[in-house]
Amino acid sequence: MLCRPSMFHELCSAPLRRHEPARLRKLPKMTKNNDDDENASSKGKNPTAKQPFRDTLKTMKRIFKPEDLGDDGPPDFDDGEKIKGDGSTAEGSDEVEEHGNLDDFHYGEDQDHQRFLALLDMGRWDRALELARVGKPRIANLSSGPKAIARLAEDTSKTLATRRGDRDGRDGDKVARELALTLSEPMSLVGPSTHHAVDELIAEIYADFPTFAEALEAIRQSALLGISRGAVWFQFRPIIIVSEPGSGKSTMVRRLASAANVPALHLDGSTISTATPFVGSDAVFRSSRASELVQHVCQYRIANPLFILDEGDKMTDVSTHGRADASEVLLGLLERDSARKARDSYLNIDVDLSFASWLILVNDLDRISPAVRDRCKVIVVPPLEAKDLAAIARREIERRGLEPELVAPLIHAVRTGRLKSLRKLHKSLDAAAAVMTRTRLH
Repeated sequence: MLCRPSMFHELCSAPLRRHEPARLRKLPKMTKNNDDDENASSKGKNPTAKQPFRDTLKTMKRIFKPEDLGDDGPPDFDDGEKIKGDGSTAEGSDEVEEHGNLDDFHYGEDQDHQRFLALLDMGRWDRALELARVGKPRIANLSSGPKAIARLAEDTSKTLATRRGDRDGRDGDKVARELALTLSEPMSLVGPSTHHAVDELIAEIYADFPTFAEALEAIRQSALLGISRGAVWFQFRPIIIVSEPGSGKSTMVRRLASAANVPALHLDGSTISTATPFVGSDAVFRSSRASELVQHVCQYRIANPLFILDEGDKMTDVSTHGRADASEVLLGLLERDSARKARDSYLNIDVDLSFASWLILVNDLDRISPAVRDRCKVIVVPPLEAKDLAAIARREIERRGLEPELVAPLIHAVRTGRLKSLRKLHKSLDAAAAVMTRTRLH
């Protein structure tokens, strides 16, 4: 199919109305008949105003439509209404110069069709970036699949210039302005975005950590619920995992974050003695800083990270106005409505952390505030039995490429009670691997 120059530019600049799902439909066939064009010109008619071309423009205007998900799902989004001429047209001109005359553009060829899709994707993505607002994620339906973005804070970088740190000539205010500016820019929402992808993720983790089946199933159900409501990113409700020390819960959640391709922030509750890692510290102090949550989000520029609070039952708050129960600092971060306006004391702005997922790992559930437990799904992992440790020992020896003769003594140690935890089992395997790689002296 041949396309005249005027057709190409009109197709690229035509507004995209949102009336149907976001998929590129097959364009109606068009033929170029020079005799008909000459006859139309002689009668004073525009040769490009034929019915097939009008049908093509109508088809291009009905490419996609966003779905209204209501209050339960992700906020309304708009993945773009038109491709801007200043962006896509310039890109299209570069492509045309490589081929010569626009009359030689054949959209029936796969290569040129991909270039055309790239122009459409560019316009949709630019439109999504333009319309992204705080609390209103935008989904751009690209040819490669839907992509979501969100802004986490309003742009307050200019107003931060009046902070006390700036008048004192400190570098802290420059850091604050950079953080505030980063938070106001669109950030990606990533992770498994389909039912199949989530199922594959959970199955992969379950194969190595079968004792956490209940926790993995809770993560799976929560993530699938979000996807069914329109989310195209990985997110689940806060979960508290209770187990004995050395059960492998910290290793499991790290593997989960790595397999999901979501940046994870690991907080060690045994080293936390103030609320600063969660809410930041007041900017009047020279040692003040933003919360670790905000710093992590700004570092990776991902709006839906995974926050892992390990040893959550060992947190303390020794600050002047500290809480009697240190875990209550999490109350405003675990519910979606309150997390949308999480206050950072250092930046003195509200940050939308409602897209983050929380995993709280504890050994003693009684040391966690009842209000925190009420906001989370609590999963109690039973202690590992001898048969579970024996199965893990066999699998780890095979995975690490160790001598099969190690299986029998390790299983014996498990059954006699000398190896009671997964942590001790891994230490034994690490020692065996170190012996195998040690240089032998002759």
